[in-house]
Amino acid sequence: MQVKTILVSIGFFLILAGPAWGQQPLEVQWTTYLGGSGKDEARDVVVDENDNVYVCGVFESPDFPRPRNVPTSFDTTGPGGYLASFSPQGELLWLQYFSCVRPHALAITKNNILVMAGSTPVECGGVNGIIGLFTLAGERAGRSYAFQGSKGSIITCVDAGYRTSATEEYIYVAGITESQDLDVVNAPQPVYGGDGTSGEGAGDGFVARLRITAIAGVLEARPEVITYYGGRYLDEILALRVDLFRKIIYIGGRTRSDNLPGPGVIQPNRLGTPTDNDGFVACLDASSLICQWKTYLGGTGDETVHGLQPGGFTIPGGDFVPGVRVCGVYSNGVFPYPGKPGNSFYAFNGGTEFGGDAFYLEISSGIAAPDILLCTSVGSPGDDVAYSFPRKEDAEDRCILFSNGLVTSSGIQKSAAFMFASKPNLTYVRVYDGNGEENLLSQDQARFGFGGFEAGPSSRYFCGNTTSTDLPGRNAAGPIFQRSLAGDQDGYIVKLGCGSQSSRIVASSLTLCSTSDTISLSLTPVQDSVRWNDGSRTSFRFITSPGTYSLQYTTAAGCLFVDTVIIRQGLVPTGTLTPSDTVVFCDTADVLINVQGSNIASIVWSGGTPVDAKTVRVTTPGRYWASLVSPEGCTATTDTLTVESKRAGIGTTVVADVLNAGDIDIGDTLLVALRLKLAPGDSLDTFPVDWSMRLRFDRTALFPVAPLPLGTIDDSSRRIDLFGKRATGSDTLAIVSFRVALGDTDSVTIDIDSVSFEPCSVVLPSLRSHVRIAGICQAGGAKRLIAGVQPRLVALVAPNPVPGAGATAGAIGDAMYNAEARVVDLLGQTVMLERVQSSDSSARWSIPASLPAGAYILVVQNAESVSTVRFEVVR
Repeated sequence: MQVKTILVSIGFFLILAGPAWGQQPLEVQWTTYLGGSGKDEARDVVVDENDNVYVCGVFESPDFPRPRNVPTSFDTTGPGGYLASFSPQGELLWLQYFSCVRPHALAITKNNILVMAGSTPVECGGVNGIIGLFTLAGERAGRSYAFQGSKGSIITCVDAGYRTSATEEYIYVAGITESQDLDVVNAPQPVYGGDGTSGEGAGDGFVARLRITAIAGVLEARPEVITYYGGRYLDEILALRVDLFRKIIYIGGRTRSDNLPGPGVIQPNRLGTPTDNDGFVACLDASSLICQWKTYLGGTGDETVHGLQPGGFTIPGGDFVPGVRVCGVYSNGVFPYPGKPGNSFYAFNGGTEFGGDAFYLEISSGIAAPDILLCTSVGSPGDDVAYSFPRKEDAEDRCILFSNGLVTSSGIQKSAAFMFASKPNLTYVRVYDGNGEENLLSQDQARFGFGGFEAGPSSRYFCGNTTSTDLPGRNAAGPIFQRSLAGDQDGYIVKLGCGSQSSRIVASSLTLCSTSDTISLSLTPVQDSVRWNDGSRTSFRFITSPGTYSLQYTTAAGCLFVDTVIIRQGLVPTGTLTPSDTVVFCDTADVLINVQGSNIASIVWSGGTPVDAKTVRVTTPGRYWASLVSPEGCTATTDTLTVESKRAGIGTTVVADVLNAGDIDIGDTLLVALRLKLAPGDSLDTFPVDWSMRLRFDRTALFPVAPLPLGTIDDSSRRIDLFGKRATGSDTLAIVSFRVALGDTDSVTIDIDSVSFEPCSVVLPSLRSHVRIAGICQAGGAKRLIAGVQPRLVALVAPNPVPGAGATAGAIGDAMYNAEARVVDLLGQTVMLERVQSSDSSARWSIPASLPAGAYILVVQNAESVSTVRFEVVR
């Protein structure tokens, strides 16, 4: 089945300001410089399973950071190459020098062997490709391997291959050689293919498969296949990646040869001349390194492949197609749609001899013949070079590219590093830029494409060289190794990340407490790209059912975040307070309030001092309640309890007032009012209302009228025990009735033996009241009549005050200016009367017409006497 072209995307040109999604900033966790006062480079990065990053490069600075934490560091002076490691927080873990190695590329094997590939310089005996084996702590892990010949060889790329056992695994390397006598092994192309007529010096690519094994306890990289890969003119392999799943490898680079090994596909023939470069991609069997297929990528200008990434693509219809991603650079002429030379797909936009416009391809490589799935370009008036893919597929950022021709929306042309991404119908870049150049293109960099990009388990890193004194992330928190540019040009390492999660689910509650409850969920701050686990796509929603609610959202910079909230079903707590209603306590005491109920996890009281989880001690009057919380977080509030404080002031007494007017005749009913006489400054509102009292009386002259409404009579001890509740605002406790009998004297006494009030347990002192009796009494054995004493105060009232208009009460006597009048019913309820007229000898008061029907006593009192008169209201 032929896989047809799926999509040809319109290129996004950096020269345009473009829509907002066209140029977006990268999210950076930190950046560190690595350099001294001279010119220094960071060329490649790899990441281990713990997200530690390893970087290699070259330095010229005499004050380049010194070797550290590696006891077997090869050299201590420069210039030369270096190998270093940084923690995920940006701390330099170790660093070592190589005076006779110029590293180009890095890889980490499954057995955690760090492989460094590069070349030796001329001053160290000739240019030879070399491989070094190291532990992740920077120590030498085994013997180096050199690719030697009579002329120079350079290793440009390396990748980790298959592990055959716990101690043996394969690595693959590729590069450039001018040696016609390279030591080949089991080579599909055993001879040098160039003829030296290219005008720039002949050169072939070469590819090798090496097995890392332990020989006498020492690791060695032993070649199993070393082969040339090239045609009649200049050929350079600049990229190599292993497809571990399909057991093939991809190589790419540039060529001037029209006879590269292998069957031609897509674009089987060169379109250029022997004086320009075409890019190429070839697929080799991972065991034999025999070419399965090759394709040229180029037109009338110069094209170079710098980066490869094996992977797969989902095409319309849902089929999965394995293949490879390709990136590179083209300059001059046009970059045609591969395989369709008549289609001038992208016109060259600009650049110098070191660069041009970047391109990106997706090539299918399944059972059917390879084909182009996507072709796109990024161009500016300056140099734009796509260098490297991470080994790990990334759904958004595909490859690292550098440009010195970005034209911003303000019209300023600048240099920056980019993450280039491609999705159907959308091509865009993410920008990383400082205030200088982010990758100075030297001749070597333009040729080999230095600048690495790698993805770890939870991080991504890239590296390059810069002249910027201010880079994004250099002031990030943490142990950043080098925060400032140290010289003309420093290497730099950037850790990309999404930082902290910017938006979270905010729930109005975490518990549904009833079937009518509704909870609001909102993603705050709001994001545009939101998807909940149940399919909802809004940032704000209402829910009525318990469960787990999660969402994911993608920021404008492509960072994917996930957040989750669990909504539970709960029960409302219930509780009641004891005691209930109103509680009274004395000013020297307190009250314990307790709550009893069910499904209660915690209690918050409105006041008081906690005694235990369900009890508080209250010492202040007021209204008290408890807020209840269930184990699931549901809430409820108890009923309210009123607490009152009462006290009895020092100096308060109880007095007995005779309500009858004048002398009392034998056989009359004596009415005695028992009332409070408060101490100065006290108020009836603060005095307790519950009382009890004991009266003693002269049994020979007085007989209590039974039954008593508020007490009991004890004839044997001649006492009355009274108790009751004082009406609020009244000073009268009770009115007691006695019948007067013939006595031996003209007066009798009533003793208030004891009075107490609850809850304060106040006991007032005992008092004695004297009552004058008019009648016949026994004196010296002879009966005689006792004359009544003219009263000094007489109260007057109509027998039945008119209900509609009320009535007037009056009194005559001495010192009437200070006299007071009140109406008392037979239960002791008191109504104070309002004075309407007074003089020295008389006074009048208004009796309200609102009095209910019944019997009343008018009590008039001045400073010396009390006078009473009974009256009735009849309706």
